[in-house]
Amino acid sequence: MPSVTGDSTHGTAELRPRFRLVMGDYVSALEVARDGGVCIAGLGDGRVVGFELTTGEESFAIAAAHAGSVLGVSISPDGRCFATCGQDAVAKVWSAEGSLLRELPGGGGAWVEHVAWAPAGGRIATASGKKLCVWMPEGERLVETEPLASTVTALAWRSDGSGLAATCYGGVHILPFVAGAKNRHLAWKGSLVSLAWSPDANVIACGSQDSSVLLWEPRKHGKPIGFAVLEDEVTGLCWHPEHHILVGADASGTICGWEVA
Repeated sequence: MPSVTGDSTHGTAELRPRFRLVMGDYVSALEVARDGGVCIAGLGDGRVVGFELTTGEESFAIAAAHAGSVLGVSISPDGRCFATCGQDAVAKVWSAEGSLLRELPGGGGAWVEHVAWAPAGGRIATASGKKLCVWMPEGERLVETEPLASTVTALAWRSDGSGLAATCYGGVHILPFVAGAKNRHLAWKGSLVSLAWSPDANVIACGSQDSSVLLWEPRKHGKPIGFAVLEDEVTGLCWHPEHHILVGADASGTICGWEVA
């Protein structure tokens, strides 16, 4: 249980930090391993730092993981490797101890802005500019798409790894990894900037630049089945792992939760 201290001013309990780390630059990406043992942070100056989640003790530090800011971190499901991307033209795969294993070229010549390890661990998705690539962890490229309509803004794998969703201006693109299945495009005339696929894989939620949250059932419908509204651009979305609860955050600092029936 977290340690707390009383706060009579606000009538709430203040959490007492287990540890506090000062990184020396802004944290631009953060992910916790599935087993909860380690957290990996990507920093604005290109560093990547791993630390024990229970003690805050540093496990490793990579001084110049990327030439500019680190933009994404994704840890493999088994925790043995992790991938990063940043303001250069490659994603990188590292051992759990922080040793470079291989580089994955973005395919578009631009920054690799997004990286996502599939839930089953067998594939890594990267987005560079308007292109998507999907890789085997050993470095074999399985897919390189033709350029989408605009820059890819978010990636999300289906919970079983059988599909990959990507957002951009103009809608959601779904790449299936099932024999005989075809690519799908869920069209939307607007700029989608965040994305979360529900744990049961039935609903895709997308956040828009115009403050709306749109919901699709990709198996049944090509048009949104519902929507919600925040105060500003929807910067983040996530689902409760067991219940149909969606949480969204926007650029104004508002966080809201909805029950999706």
